Amino acid sequence: MRIGICMPYGFSQQGRREGQQDCMYPETLSETTPFFVVCDGVGGRRNGEIASGLVCEAFSRVLNGQFCQGDEMTKSLFENTLQYAYNMLYDNRSAGLDMATTLAFLAISSEGIFIAHLGDTRVYQFRRGEGIVFMTEDHSLVRSMVNEKKITEEEALTHHKRNMITRCMRVVTHDEEYDQATIDIIRNVREGDVFLVCTDGVYGEIKETELVKLLLENECLEAKANRLANITRYGNDNNTAFLIEVKRVENDGGCDGRNVSYETGLRQERLRSGSYDVISNIGNFLRRIFS
Repeated sequence: MRIGICMPYGFSQQGRREGQQDCMYPETLSETTPFFVVCDGVGGRRNGEIASGLVCEAFSRVLNGQFCQGDEMTKSLFENTLQYAYNMLYDNRSAGLDMATTLAFLAISSEGIFIAHLGDTRVYQFRRGEGIVFMTEDHSLVRSMVNEKKITEEEALTHHKRNMITRCMRVVTHDEEYDQATIDIIRNVREGDVFLVCTDGVYGEIKETELVKLLLENECLEAKANRLANITRYGNDNNTAFLIEVKRVENDGGCDGRNVSYETGLRQERLRSGSYDVISNIGNFLRRIFS
């Protein structure tokens, strides 16, 4: 499968929070951008901005030069990248043993749109005439409660524990297990589909019906990104998003069009990431992104 995209757009805004704990990568976008990373430092823990910056930095270090748009994002390549990111957090644990971040990742792969997530940072797929055709399922307490039919979807929206997540990327010590990422390979892709990778500060500020209407209106992607940024600009939380529109899809018959889902299988393995110098650079990294 060969997928081409239009020029993607992104934004990251502080909102009414005192600090910025979101981070996104890459900074420079083009029609050949191969992958997108969005992280949100976990609230209630110190140094979330460092954790989110470290994970974005880890993905950029591993995948730049190893993965180009249209290559296959294999299970082993992604798991090696995720392992490196966990190792980078561990190597820089002096910044805070409790620092943690969510993760949402999207890559333009030869097998389809490769998506991975940990926590409640989401990836959506929108299609004209159908609305939302795919959305990642949050790793959160209220989502588990909905799945177990303890509360309804409507009750989840206002539940007092709606912000509690059950998985994240964090400093994992020797006697702990890694939180695994959920992988979705989207093979059901059509020209004109719009993918949104965003933190809860974005989708928490706009009703789902309004989000669908905005992203499927007949206007350019840049205008949609600007409108969404304006809606969330002064929200209660940091808000960060990438918008990616599919320009063309060529199927060589190797994919049957059915989506694939699985969990990663990281095992406890402590390898140095060579990242002891990263903390001193994270401030500059964040300033470049959010300036």
